[in-house]
Amino acid sequence: MTVQGLGASLSPAIGGWIAQEIGYSAMFLILGSFALGSVALWLGFASVLRPACSRRDGPEARPAATALAAAQ
Repeated sequence: MTVQGLGASLSPAIGGWIAQEIGYSAMFLILGSFALGSVALWLGFASVLRPACSRRDGPEARPAATALAAAQ
């Protein structure tokens, strides 16, 4: 969340500076490439994150684990 907040707070400042220096079209291309890079990283690490996201830690997962431990 820190990185997301940092990006959200710096994006307007960086975008305004780029727009003043080299124009709006360059600003949209540069900031859009940051977004595409983020999506590429997210997709690249999806296989690493999938097991953590699919794990169930809620109360509904505990009775099955308790029953499995009792059966052994």
